[in-house]
Amino acid sequence: MCHPMFQELMQRSGGLDADGQIIVGSEVVLFEHLLWMIKDSSSQAGSMEELVDFYCC
Repeated sequence: MCHPMFQELMQRSGGLDADGQIIVGSEVVLFEHLLWMIKDSSSQAGSMEELVDFYCC
């Protein structure tokens, strides 16, 4: 959750709800892929802005 790409996605597509839960607007499969990319740092090609634009709904 501290990764800059995840933070940017959260800010652009959701944020926090009234209960303080994180909201991210993304397709499930794309979100799982994003998590994989964050975990596998060697696969992070392209700019963060382009990737976040791709994953936002």
